[in-house]
Amino acid sequence: MTKADFDYDQKNDILYIFRDFITKGSLNIGDFNIDISHNGKLSGLEIMNASKTISKSIGTQITKKMLNGIKSAGINTENRGNAIYIYYAIFFATKEVKDFLPVPMPIAISH
Repeated sequence: MTKADFDYDQKNDILYIFRDFITKGSLNIGDFNIDISHNGKLSGLEIMNASKTISKSIGTQITKKMLNGIKSAGINTENRGNAIYIYYAIFFATKEVKDFLPVPMPIAISH
């Protein structure tokens, strides 16, 4: 897992985990916005309705108060077949949350 910076907006319940790459474009999948750099690397992952989205995904209650107390975070990607998996980790003082988001890619067309 690559260490990343993070920002949590408690009022709007938006968590942004990002690396030091300039974003060229974004892809929206449900409550996730995926930022991609000019060379195709993951530059950031924004999670809308973060407390609800993460809680639902991992099956454990994550509150806005908990998200406001994040100590560190990380993101990473892995190519698997015709999908890219975006992994994210959130570290609290006494707990850690690790999850992933599969992003299907179009199947290559041979000539």
